[in-house]
Amino acid sequence: MRTRDRLARIALTVGLAVVAFAAGFGPVRPVAAQSFFERLVLPGDLAKAHAEFQPECKKCHVSFSRRDQAPLCRDCHKKVDADIKAEKGFHGRSAEVAANDCRHCHTDHIGRDADIVGLDAETFDHGLTDFALEGAHAAVACDGCHEAGKKFREAPSACVDCHKE
Repeated sequence: MRTRDRLARIALTVGLAVVAFAAGFGPVRPVAAQSFFERLVLPGDLAKAHAEFQPECKKCHVSFSRRDQAPLCRDCHKKVDADIKAEKGFHGRSAEVAANDCRHCHTDHIGRDADIVGLDAETFDHGLTDFALEGAHAAVACDGCHEAGKKFREAPSACVDCHKE
């Protein structure tokens, strides 16, 4: 083996050892990466809704396996999981949802103020929900049923909710 190749291997080994060593001794911060190594690889802050989980990567990630991430999302988002299993609601009826992992639409690690729901009211197909907009309902503005600060799924859907008379 050439001296140059040996030196390169030694440098790489030493570099990896330093990173591995530092990874175990980083400072503990409540809403930041836990170690030097994690600070190197953390792609960014989580959205406000998931901020409490930032120090616990394993809540949402399985090392070296993106495929195993979606079941962890569904473990926490039980209503969405139930919709998917029952083929109800937007997540249960959408072919795009069925064909992709959660991260396809709900990207995180893009900052505290990020909108990770990503719903575009102009292009959203209400026909994929449990309440298709038919007749006069098609002319009602979104905020006529969906209150600010509430999840879209929490909008009233029984006739009497809006038509008390």
